[in-house]
Amino acid sequence: MIRADGVGPTRVALFSRAFLAGTALAAVVLLPSLARAQVWQDGGVANGNYSEPTNWSTNTVPDTAGETATFSATGTTAVTVTLGPISPQSWIFDATSQGYAISGQAVNFVTGITNNAVGVGTFISISNNMTGATISQAGSSRLTLSGTNSFTTTSVTAGTFVNTGTLTTSLTVSAIASNQGTLIGDITTTTGFSNVPGGIISATTIANNGGIFFNNGSITTTGGTTNAAGATFNTTGTVNGGLTNSGTANARGVFNDGITNQGSGSFALINDLTTNGAVTNNATSSLAVQFGSFTGITTLTNNSTSATAVQVSAGRTLSATSIINNAGTFTNGGTVTTTAGTTNAAGGTFTTTGTVNGGLTNSGTANAAGTLNGNVDHQSGTFTVTGALTVNGTLTTGAASDLIVSGGDLNVTTLINQSNAMVHAVWIDAGRTVNATTFTNSGGQVSVSGVLNATNTILNDGKMIIDATGTVNASINSISEYIALNGTINGNVTISAPSQLNSGGGSVSGRVTLATAGAIADVAGVGASFGSVAGVAGSVLDTGAFTMTVGGDNSSSTFAGSLTGSGSFVKTGSGIMSLTGDGSAYTGTTTVNGGTLVVDGSMASSSLTTVNATAALAGIGTVGALQVAAGGIFSPGGAGGPGTSMTAASLAMQSGALFSVFVDPVTSSFANVTGSATLGGATVGAHFVAGSYVAKQYTILNAGSISGHFDPIVANTGLPSGFHTTLSYDTTHAYLNLALNFAPPSGSLNGNQQSVGNAIINYFNSNGTIPMAFGGLTPVGLTQLSGEVGSASQQTTFNAMNQFMGVMTDPFVAGRGDPVGAGGAPNAFAEESMTYAAKGVSRSKGERDAYAAIYAKAPPIVPGFEQRWSVWAAGFGGAQQTDGNTTIGSNTTTSNLYGTAVGADYRISRDTLVGFALAGGGTNFTVTNALGGGRSDLFQAGAFFRHIVGPAYITGALAYGWQDITTDRTLTVAGVDRLRAEFNANAYSGRLEGGYRIVTQGVGFTPYAAAQFTTFDLPAYAEQAIVGSNQFALAYNSKSVTDTRTELGLRTDKAFAQADGIVTLRGRIAWAHDFNPDRAIGATFQTLPGASFIVNGAPMASASALVTGSVEKKWLNGWSAAGTFEGEFSGVTRSYAGKGVVRYAW
Repeated sequence: MIRADGVGPTRVALFSRAFLAGTALAAVVLLPSLARAQVWQDGGVANGNYSEPTNWSTNTVPDTAGETATFSATGTTAVTVTLGPISPQSWIFDATSQGYAISGQAVNFVTGITNNAVGVGTFISISNNMTGATISQAGSSRLTLSGTNSFTTTSVTAGTFVNTGTLTTSLTVSAIASNQGTLIGDITTTTGFSNVPGGIISATTIANNGGIFFNNGSITTTGGTTNAAGATFNTTGTVNGGLTNSGTANARGVFNDGITNQGSGSFALINDLTTNGAVTNNATSSLAVQFGSFTGITTLTNNSTSATAVQVSAGRTLSATSIINNAGTFTNGGTVTTTAGTTNAAGGTFTTTGTVNGGLTNSGTANAAGTLNGNVDHQSGTFTVTGALTVNGTLTTGAASDLIVSGGDLNVTTLINQSNAMVHAVWIDAGRTVNATTFTNSGGQVSVSGVLNATNTILNDGKMIIDATGTVNASINSISEYIALNGTINGNVTISAPSQLNSGGGSVSGRVTLATAGAIADVAGVGASFGSVAGVAGSVLDTGAFTMTVGGDNSSSTFAGSLTGSGSFVKTGSGIMSLTGDGSAYTGTTTVNGGTLVVDGSMASSSLTTVNATAALAGIGTVGALQVAAGGIFSPGGAGGPGTSMTAASLAMQSGALFSVFVDPVTSSFANVTGSATLGGATVGAHFVAGSYVAKQYTILNAGSISGHFDPIVANTGLPSGFHTTLSYDTTHAYLNLALNFAPPSGSLNGNQQSVGNAIINYFNSNGTIPMAFGGLTPVGLTQLSGEVGSASQQTTFNAMNQFMGVMTDPFVAGRGDPVGAGGAPNAFAEESMTYAAKGVSRSKGERDAYAAIYAKAPPIVPGFEQRWSVWAAGFGGAQQTDGNTTIGSNTTTSNLYGTAVGADYRISRDTLVGFALAGGGTNFTVTNALGGGRSDLFQAGAFFRHIVGPAYITGALAYGWQDITTDRTLTVAGVDRLRAEFNANAYSGRLEGGYRIVTQGVGFTPYAAAQFTTFDLPAYAEQAIVGSNQFALAYNSKSVTDTRTELGLRTDKAFAQADGIVTLRGRIAWAHDFNPDRAIGATFQTLPGASFIVNGAPMASASALVTGSVEKKWLNGWSAAGTFEGEFSGVTRSYAGKGVVRYAW
C-alpha cells in the first residue's frame, strides 16, 4: 500500500526498516575485504565537507574505485562534495543512517548507491549529478535524487524513491516510487508509481504489474505501457506510446498511440481525453466514456463480448475516424462521431439513445433512439427503433434484415427497404410513425400497422402490406409485387404491371391510376374506397363480390380499362369519372351518388344504374336499366356534345330529375332507349352551345315507347336571346322546339318591325335554322335591320326634279311672265314692247309708264317681229323634312339638295318661247334615330316651251335626271356593322301649266292650274360591309315609282319704275295634291335567301300648300336678275327652297 500522494512509509515499510538495518550491519562485519569502507563522521569541524579526509573514519576521502562511503547516524547531515568529480565505488546508507542532504561536485560511481536506511522519517536527498551501475532503495526511508543522474538499474524494494531531477535508468518498483522531474528508462512496478504534474517519463516500456500507477505528468514510450490484470493505471496528463490494459485504467488528458483493452480490463474516462491512435477492446474488456469526452481516435474496434463493452454516457462524446463493434454491446447515451462511419458487425449489439454522427453500418443487433446523422446501412440482423429516432441521411435495409419501429417514431431523410427474405421486413408497429422525405421499397417487404409519412412519392418495387390500423400519408408508385391494403393511404396510388392493388377494406384518399396494361386494382374483401380511379386500356378494375366506392377526392379522371366483378360500383364526390373502356363483364349495380359518371364505353351488363340527387350520368356509351331519382341528372351525350347520344335498356325518371341535353346550331345530344322510357315529369335542361345558327326543332329522346311527359317548362342555359323553347312528343320521340320571341301575335311591333320580323320568322319556319344573331332582335334591332334608308332617295329625287322643272318653267323668271294686257288695241309703248320682244321679253304697263316719263313724245312703233336669244344661269337648292309614321314604323327623313342650272331661250314668235337647260348638283338625306343616310351626285337636262294668247299662257317642260347614289347605315345589333350601297338611278319628269292674267289697280293676278309627274327608276342593288359583318346586309329590289301631282293656285305681280330699270315683286299661293305619297321599297336579307319584306319610308301628305315670293330687277342694258323663295307645307312635311337667276337678252 502507498499513500495517495505516492510518498511516505506505510506500516509494511516500518517493519522492513529494522530487518534491513540488521542485514546491513552483518554485511559490514562479514565482508570487510570487498571494499575499503569509510564511514562519514564529520563532527562539524569541516562543516560537512565530503572532500575533507578528517571527516572520514579512515581519514581518507572515498573518492576512487574500491572506496565506499558509508553514511550512518554520525556526523553532520549536510554533506558537500567540494572537490570533484569523484569516482567512489559506492555510497551506502546503513540501516541506522540519519537523514542527509548531499550536494556538490559530480559523483561517478563504480557501483552505485544503496539506501538501507530505516525510518519513514528519514529523508535522504542527493542533488549531485551522478552516474553508476545501480541504485538500490532497500530501506524504509525516502531517497530523493534531484540532479542529473544515470544508472543502469534502479530497484525500489522498500521505502520511497523520488526523482526530482533527471534520471536515466531502468526502474523496478515494488515499494513506493515517484517522478517529479525527468525519468528516462523502462519502469516495471508491482506496487504502482506516481508521475506527478510536470514529471516526464521517457521509456521503451512501462509495465504496471500491480498497484496504482499515477500519471499526472507526461509519459512517452516506444514500446508502450502495460497495465496488468489487477493493476490500476490512472492518468490525468499525457501518455504517448499506447497502452495495453488488462486491469483498470482511468484517464483524462492525452493518451496517444493506441489503447488495447484485453482480458477483463476496463478503461474509463474521468474527464475529457484525446488520442491520436486506435482503441481496441478484446475478450471481455470495456471502455467507459462516463465523465468526459474521448476524441481523436483513429479506429475504435470492439471485440469484447461484454454487455458493457463500450459505454458513452449522456453528455459525453466519443469521436473516432471509424468504429467497429464486432462483439458485445456498444451503448451510446451521448454523442458518437466518426468520419468513416460506425460498423456494428454480426454478433455485435449497438444501442444508442444519443447522437451518432457519421453514419452506421449494421449487420448485428441495433437498438436506436435519438439522432443518427449520416447514412445507415442496415445490411442484416435487426434494427429496432426503441425511442424517438431521427436519421438525417439514408437508411437502407438489406435483404435479410429487419427494421422494427416499435419503441418510438422514426424520422428519416431517405428510407430504402430491401428486406425480403420471407420473414424479414420493415415493421411499423401500431401507434408508431415513420416520417421520411423519400421512401423506396426496393424489392423488400413493408408492413405498416402504424403511420408512414413520406414527402415524396413512395416507390414500391416489392410487397407493401398496410394493416387495418395502418396509414400511409403519401402517394405510392408500385411497379412490381403488390400493395395489400386493409388500412388507409392518404395520397395517390399508381399501379404498373405486374403490380396490383388488393384492397380488403382499405381506402385511398387520392387517385388510383392503373398506368399500364395488365395493372390490376381489385377488392378482395369487405370493400374499398378510392378517391378517384384512372387507367389505360388493358388495365382491370375488379369489384369482386364487394363494394368499390370511387370519387371522394372530388377530382376528374378517365378509366379506359375493363370494369369487372359482380359487386357494386358507387361514384361519389363532385368530380367527373369517365369510363371509356369495356365494362361488359361487370354485372353488379352502379350507383351515382355525387359528381358525374361519364360512360363512354359499355356497361350494358350492369343490372341497374341509379343516379341519385346531386349526381349525374353522362356519356356516349351504353348502360342497362337506368333510374334517375329526384335531383339527379341524366345527360346523354354529355361532354360529347350535340349530335351524340347514350343508349340505355330502359329509362325511368322521377319528378325533380333533370334530363340535360346540349344544343348547337345543327343538332342536339339525345338519349336512345331501346325499351320503355318513363319521363315522370322530369325537367329538360337545354344547354345551348355558342354558334352562329340555331335550329327550329331538335330530337332529344328516341325510345321504344314513351309514357308520361317532361315538365313543360324547359330550363335553358345559354338560350340565344330572342328565342323561347317548347316541348313536343310523338309515340317514340320527344322534341325540343325553338321559336322567335317576336313571332306574331306579339302586338308590340310597328309595321316596318313586323315586316322584318315576318321575313325572319318565315325563313326560320321554311329552313328550320337561322343565324343566331337574328334570334336576339328587339324592336329597336328590327328597326335597324329594316334598312329604311333605302327609301329615302325617292323623296329627295322628287324634290330635285321638281325644283329643276320650276327653274325652267317659272313664268316669273326674268320677264317670261309678261303677258299682253287685256283688250285688243296696241298699247302706247308698242315699240318698246317689240324691242323687248326681240330680246325675249315684253314690257309691262309699269315699264311703259317709266318710258313715258323719259321720252317727250311717243317713240315710233317697232315695224315688225325679230327672232331673239337670251341665256340665263340659276342656282337652286332647298331642304325638306318629312315626319315619320309610328304606325307603319317609318322615321323622320330630312333631305337637302343644291344645283346649278344654265339654259337658253329662243323666242320663235311674239307669243311663243322655247328653251333648254342643263343642271348639276348634289343631294343628301338622313333618317333619324341613327338609321343611316346617303348622298348623290346629280345631273339634269330638260326642255320647255311657253305660249301666250293675250292674257292667257300655257307652259310645259320635260326633264331627265341621273344620280350616283351612296347610302350608309350603322348597325349595333350584334357588334358594330357599317353597311354601304352604291348605285346609279334615273328619273323622268314632265309638267304642263296654264293660267290667265288679270290686271287691276296696277297689280296682276294670274289664276293657274298645273299637272306634273316624276318617275324614279331604282335599280336592284346590295349593301356591303365596310366595318364588321355583312350578316344583316340587305339586297334592295329594283323599283320604278311615279308620283303624279296637280296644282291649283294664284300668282300675283306688281312692277315699279326706277331710273335704270324696272323692279317687280311677285307671289304665289297654291294647293297641291300628290296621288302617290308613299315611299316604300322591297328588300331581302342577303344571308337569309328568300327573307324579303317591304320597308316604308316617311310618306308625304297627299295635300300640301305651296307659297312663293320673288323680286326681280330689269336693267336697260338687257340684264336682269331675280331671287325666289318657296315653301311647301303639310301636316307631315316642311320644305324650304330658293333660287336665283341671272339673265341676258339680246
